[in-house]
Amino acid sequence: MNPRLPNANTPEVPADVEARYKEIQEELQRLNIAPEATAGESREARFERRQRIKALRQEFASTARPPSGARQHTGYTVLAMVGIALLLCAFSVGGGMLLANQLNRPADISGTTTDFLDKIKQQDYGGAITDLAPGFEPESFTLQAQSADKQFGTLTNYTKLSQQGGKSGDATGSASYEIYRSGGTAMKANHYVIVLQFTYTSNHWQIFDYGGIFKGPTTGS
Repeated sequence: MNPRLPNANTPEVPADVEARYKEIQEELQRLNIAPEATAGESREARFERRQRIKALRQEFASTARPPSGARQHTGYTVLAMVGIALLLCAFSVGGGMLLANQLNRPADISGTTTDFLDKIKQQDYGGAITDLAPGFEPESFTLQAQSADKQFGTLTNYTKLSQQGGKSGDATGSASYEIYRSGGTAMKANHYVIVLQFTYTSNHWQIFDYGGIFKGPTTGS
């Protein structure tokens, strides 16, 4: 039988291994090693360590989580803030609608008056009747206007004399105007005073009484 040949892959053991081992043992004897490193942790030390860890956990839990009373107060605070926010939204919507309504209202009756009298001057009676409150017959209104043009002449100019009410926020108003006509079959060029009555309906000013504008100076003031 052939003897077993040594494995070529086996590392060679250094010749001075025993000497080095002795040197390490001597060095360890000279070092001051804590007893815990050689004998392990004592029961007393382990108990004290666990107590310290337990105390640290309790301290962390007390600071990380609010007390139950604080959580309850926080819930009430959140509910109160939600309620206040809802009230503010309601007031904002209501106030916005009221403000929008006021902003959309004509400043006063002047715009309606100007539109009405200008259309009378232009003999646009179908357009002028749109400034009147509901209830007036277009055909009757046009016949009155044409008759006045024939008797007293067409309306040539007008001048505002006074106004009562009829401002933004009012529901009614009135204004007096001096009317100038060119002259017709019943009179020569002349002028007279009329009073227009207004009401705020359907989001705009309307004339519910156009006075004696078609009756001539005999009934004017």
